[in-house]
Amino acid sequence: MFLTQFVILICCCLIQIIVAQNHQCFYTNVLLPAPTLNLFDPDLTRTARDCQWLCQQTKACLFWNWVSPQYAGSVYPIYTCWLLSDKSMPIVFNGLMGGDRDCEDVPLV
Repeated sequence: MFLTQFVILICCCLIQIIVAQNHQCFYTNVLLPAPTLNLFDPDLTRTARDCQWLCQQTKACLFWNWVSPQYAGSVYPIYTCWLLSDKSMPIVFNGLMGGDRDCEDVPLV
C-alpha cells in the first residue's frame, strides 16, 4: 500500500516538472534554483510582474523567483523577489513563481 502511494506521488511530481518545463518562460508552483544576485538583500514586490520588472532593471538578471501569498511554508517570506543570473532544472515548490526576464506571459498576481 505504502509503496503504491509513494509511486503515485513520484509520478505526480514528475508530471508537474514536465508540465513546468513545457511552459515557454513562466513557471507557477516552481522554484528555479540558480545563483541569486540579491541573496543577502532580497527585494519585496507586490506582484510577480513587479519582480520581473526588477529583473529587467538589473543588468545581470536573466531569471527571477517570486514568493506568492499562496506560499504556506516558513523558508521564504511572502512577496520576496529573488533575482537570478541563471537557472537549472525547475523544482516543484507550491506558492513560488518564476520566469525569464522578458517573458510576456506573467500574470498580474
